[in-house]
Amino acid sequence: MLSCTVIDDNRMSQSMLKNFIEETDELSLQAIYDNGTEATIGLMKSPPDLIFLDIEMPDMTGMDLIKNLPDLPMVILVTSHKEYALEAFEYNVVDYLVKPVNYARFLKAVKKAQEQAGKEIETTKAPDKDEIFVKADGALVRIRKADIFYVQALGDYISIHTANHKYTVYSTLAEISEKLGEENFFQTHRSYIARIDRIMAIDDFVAVMDGHNVPVSRSNKKALLSKLNLLK
Repeated sequence: MLSCTVIDDNRMSQSMLKNFIEETDELSLQAIYDNGTEATIGLMKSPPDLIFLDIEMPDMTGMDLIKNLPDLPMVILVTSHKEYALEAFEYNVVDYLVKPVNYARFLKAVKKAQEQAGKEIETTKAPDKDEIFVKADGALVRIRKADIFYVQALGDYISIHTANHKYTVYSTLAEISEKLGEENFFQTHRSYIARIDRIMAIDDFVAVMDGHNVPVSRSNKKALLSKLNLLK
């Protein structure tokens, strides 16, 4: 199943695409945006597999969004304007639908997206489960989980600390916690996750690591101690 986002400032077009997506078992609707600015933020935070994108919107054009988005999902353009078609295919869009769009034509475009997604799955090796990839400073960075000391929440961002590097990533503590798993990591505080085997000592409400100190909340301390191989 492909997750989808609709980006279109026209309510009738939004409704049409929403209905088409809901009628299609292979698709799931993730979000709807009526402007490019909010869509860009949403796509960076939670990228779908596929976006249905209008071209002419008040704050930015669909082409501007395509050019500016660092990690572009598959794109099906849905527009009333034919004149952008040549430029659009220079950016490898999946298909170009001219409004009004019927369901049969919509399904044809979706089939192209499914075929493209299948090729990407076949040619992309899944990362090792002991590693994660994060987007930092405009690049995808591979980080071994064993190298992580702790992760700190910083508003809309997180900071991943290893022995020699700090990576600031647009994400949440809950999202990174899901990727790291619970076997070797523990949330010591509402704003911190620590790797358990990096903890050298527990001093009152502080987890002492090699060159790092991480706070431990009163409510989480007992659970943390139970995770450690504690000699009583």
